[in-house]
Amino acid sequence: MSVGRKPNAIPRIPWKVMVRADLAAEVELIITDPMREKPKYGARTQLLEMLLERYLKEVRLQQKPPPVPTPPPVAYPPESD
Repeated sequence: MSVGRKPNAIPRIPWKVMVRADLAAEVELIITDPMREKPKYGARTQLLEMLLERYLKEVRLQQKPPPVPTPPPVAYPPESD
């Protein structure tokens, strides 16, 4: 029987991201646990994933679906009485 936490359903990859200092400081103030005086575990990852999901959703909505091809009109011969 294995011990520990379950593996993630979707694997994660490390990203090294440079962020403006003023933005980082404000985010750190918001996500910091006052008892431990450290950011809450996984809070930065959750924030980044949430923002990326919103961004991708917005981009997908702005993309136009491919045009549906319409068949060329068919010329029927005139009816004779």
